[in-house]
Amino acid sequence: MRGKKKLIIFLSSVLIIAILVLLFITLAMDRGYGINQREAVYLNHLEEDISSLSKQEQFIIDFDFLYKELKENYILFDYKQEALELNLEDEYQKYKEQVVNAVNDRQFYRICLQFIGLFKDGHMNFNTSNYDTRYAIRSKINTDYTQLFDYKVIEGRPIIIAAQKSFDIVGWEIISLNGIPFTEVESNIKKVMNPQSQINGEILSYFSLFYETIPDQVDILLKNKEGAQKTVTIDFQKKYTIDKEKGSENINFGYYHENDLPSYNILDKNIGYILIPSFATSPKDIIRQFEKIVLKLEEADVNGVIIDLRYNGGGNESFRDILGYLTDNEIDICNFRYKKTERFMDIYYFRTIAESQRHTKSRDAEEGYSPWWTWRILPNDNQYLNTLPVVILSNEYTYSSSDSFISACLEYDLGTVISNRVVLSGGGLPTTVSLPSKNYQVSYGMWEGWSSDFSYQTEGKVMEPDLLAFQSLDDYYKDIDTFVEKALEILK
Repeated sequence: MRGKKKLIIFLSSVLIIAILVLLFITLAMDRGYGINQREAVYLNHLEEDISSLSKQEQFIIDFDFLYKELKENYILFDYKQEALELNLEDEYQKYKEQVVNAVNDRQFYRICLQFIGLFKDGHMNFNTSNYDTRYAIRSKINTDYTQLFDYKVIEGRPIIIAAQKSFDIVGWEIISLNGIPFTEVESNIKKVMNPQSQINGEILSYFSLFYETIPDQVDILLKNKEGAQKTVTIDFQKKYTIDKEKGSENINFGYYHENDLPSYNILDKNIGYILIPSFATSPKDIIRQFEKIVLKLEEADVNGVIIDLRYNGGGNESFRDILGYLTDNEIDICNFRYKKTERFMDIYYFRTIAESQRHTKSRDAEEGYSPWWTWRILPNDNQYLNTLPVVILSNEYTYSSSDSFISACLEYDLGTVISNRVVLSGGGLPTTVSLPSKNYQVSYGMWEGWSSDFSYQTEGKVMEPDLLAFQSLDDYYKDIDTFVEKALEILK
């Protein structure tokens, strides 16, 4: 009898410990214990304080660290060298010569941004980490000024789509800034920003990055659709109240949603329209909201559905649950793995354990890497959307997990994809690591993705949409979303 009691106590203890371990792993996945480090900055590697060294000495140490960090830990380092035909050791030496001659934070920051830009990876970023450094670089070009106007390139022309009301420039085309052709300004800014960035008012950063002396004002030369010109001046000595007017309430330019959760509308001819602006908020909230929307559309008995993912920059894996509404079969949409470097294991010590519990292994591990796992999509119990014609909208800013959604729709014919450009990303799990000076941070991906059949690496892969679409300037002035109009033509 006592033996049985001891056995029961032992088994109960083992069960409790197992439950606690699983609970800890679950919490880790949600709260960042080596699982989700999106908001964290890794500092454990900083053993030596170099703040007493000269600026030039700090720049050299920081840049050497930056290159070594990427070479050892960035999972796509070798792939990028081959795909982009880069000799990164040569590039490192070339940029280091510039770093040696850098005399201030602005110059060093610009050099590092240009070096990072070589990788053409939207998950890779370089930024300042404290106010003093940021102020030294940006000076007069602060966030207040960069919020004064937004633009979009429509039919090759940079058109102001929202601006400070007092400017009265919505719908005008930008010609130049302080006499510099706008195309030149935009081209230089794009070299130091990640490929999926929306530049907009940040175009003013051109002066903080490329000018040692920032001008007191920026004169923006504009032209309207009739050809008339005028100049609007942004005075860096003046305090502006951000009070924008918009050129359109009916065109999705990626700014005008109230929050990042899915929303819906019923368009003419009883077509359901679902906007998913982001996958970066709480997965539970996104999934719960989408479920409610599907039930609302089912009650309305719509004739078709448009799912709009334009400007959705991705975030988490909640997109996989939404894909479940569009398929009646189990489908595998991606294979992925991690490079098991010392840095990865230090930050994401539970990651591989969690993945082995959540996903199916598709290939054994190669030396230095984790096994391959696959993203499997399970059909949702509610198959209403699967009974309707569905159109999915995307554009060049549909990125990360949202472009995984688009590629799955194209691969398995889960709907008609309308886009101006479909470019996939395959280097997720961006992780932020501080440089030795603690003045700068670099973020880079630790996740590598391949197609469901291992036929191609998804990073930078260009796919053809089912139908091409571009916002037309004529439609813009009529307050018509060209993408939505094309989708309605199909669904009608």
